[in-house]
Amino acid sequence: MEAPPSDVSDDTDPAAEPIDWQGELERVEVELDEVEQALVRLDDGTYGVCEVCAARIGDDVLASAPTTSRCHAHR
Repeated sequence: MEAPPSDVSDDTDPAAEPIDWQGELERVEVELDEVEQALVRLDDGTYGVCEVCAARIGDDVLASAPTTSRCHAHR
């Protein structure tokens, strides 16, 4: 008897790849740290200001990357 299609391994299916839970945890921890740092900058009034040159970070940049702490020139 042939196995149903759902039970057949498909090497091209990304969902069939094993999940690197340790790598995923590290990625989430880095993201959490970036959010916490952004909240500190928000509290101390430096949110949206480049940490290198003190230039204003554009609203368009902050909208797409709200945890960024550097202007385009210093990324």
